[in-house]
Amino acid sequence: MTSWRIRRSGPLGWAVGPVLTLALLAPGPARAHAFWIEPSAFWLAKPGAWSARLMVGSESEHDRWDAAVSQVSRLVRLGPGGQEDVRAALRPPQDEADIRLRLTMPGRRLIALETREALQELPADRFNAFAEEEGLALVTAERARRKTEDRPGREAYSRRAKVLVQVGPTGPAGEAVATARLGHKLEIVPERDPLALPSGEPLPVRLYFEGRPLAGATVELISLDVLGGRLTRQVTDAEGRARLSLPRVGSWLVNAIWSKPVDRPDADFETTFASLTFGYPAKK
Repeated sequence: MTSWRIRRSGPLGWAVGPVLTLALLAPGPARAHAFWIEPSAFWLAKPGAWSARLMVGSESEHDRWDAAVSQVSRLVRLGPGGQEDVRAALRPPQDEADIRLRLTMPGRRLIALETREALQELPADRFNAFAEEEGLALVTAERARRKTEDRPGREAYSRRAKVLVQVGPTGPAGEAVATARLGHKLEIVPERDPLALPSGEPLPVRLYFEGRPLAGATVELISLDVLGGRLTRQVTDAEGRARLSLPRVGSWLVNAIWSKPVDRPDADFETTFASLTFGYPAKK
């Protein structure tokens, strides 16, 4: 995996975001459990080509997702003209991008992806540490109940990721796109448009699992511009809500993970990863 200080520039035209002072960022151990869509640009001055890479890792280390595009079960674009299936925009591994689209109309876009389920088994110490670090109370309690803390952790996992993109000037229609629910198994839903939020106001988000608000889950806000850039970590309240304070500069990842016990021959838990990425235009 590759450490980075600021977002990498390259053949896709990835923007190099402003470097935020590390004094703003809460200390904490590196995580390797996030999955997100990192675009060539969060803002396009006018309609045109847009691309993105799928990333896995943490706020201090990350790498490009190396799974085949056949692992993606759904890719949709929501914006002017409604919602449409854009799975044909997925690119093969040899391409510099994982997604390539033409955004032909001004306005806000919400591009969202779901992956198929995969299986993995982790050694007991790693799995227990993962559950504790991510606040997966159901996992910890179930392993204690079954007296399996010393056994490998078997899970079936899948991923959901969303990215907000703006083409041209912002407008009032962007709020409905930014706050839309898409029905993901685990979904981070902003209750206000992050790109239009007044300065000084926190971003309210709500976490849903299997269609219902999810209480007691950990939500992280991570800068994509700074090494070790976790700004805050909160636990959702009884209504599945968290409030995230952030400066109106740079590029951001909101991340959440949830796992539930299951009775399956191939897995003891079903784990779902969810993310939302968005960014602010560079100040002139």
